[in-house]
Amino acid sequence: YVNKSRIFDAIADKKVVVDFNNFELINTNDLRDMVEEIQKVKAKACIDNFESSNKTVRDIDKIEPKVIKYKIVDTDENTIKEIKELVSYCTARLIRLVVFGVDSAEKLNALIGIGVRYVEGKYFGRPTDGLDMTKARIEELLAEAGEDLIC
Repeated sequence: YVNKSRIFDAIADKKVVVDFNNFELINTNDLRDMVEEIQKVKAKACIDNFESSNKTVRDIDKIEPKVIKYKIVDTDENTIKEIKELVSYCTARLIRLVVFGVDSAEKLNALIGIGVRYVEGKYFGRPTDGLDMTKARIEELLAEAGEDLIC
């Protein structure tokens, strides 16, 4: 049970991203309706773990989220090809693609090489209760990868 009006009151006029985990269990049309309501109150809908779902980009076309999260496990040829296609798809539709699971310079470099702009992962620091990672340290890690953009 979700009290939609209470949730929407809480997120009105704030920068909030509603993360859909296990979204593949929800009927695509129902999910589209929820995303539409979320976006009406100026929040963003995020499809999480897209890589492990049974949804396709055709479903995403119907759902119209603002963010897609993709977990990278490997940098094998098929994975990189799939992410590269997703980068093109998201760029064309103004969807922010966040690739998470970046735990090495190898993964970071592979993602930068195919145009991924937003990444998360243990390479930048382990999750903590507070913000331990400084911007300088992130800049240093990105410089090692030959990248000077920080978003």
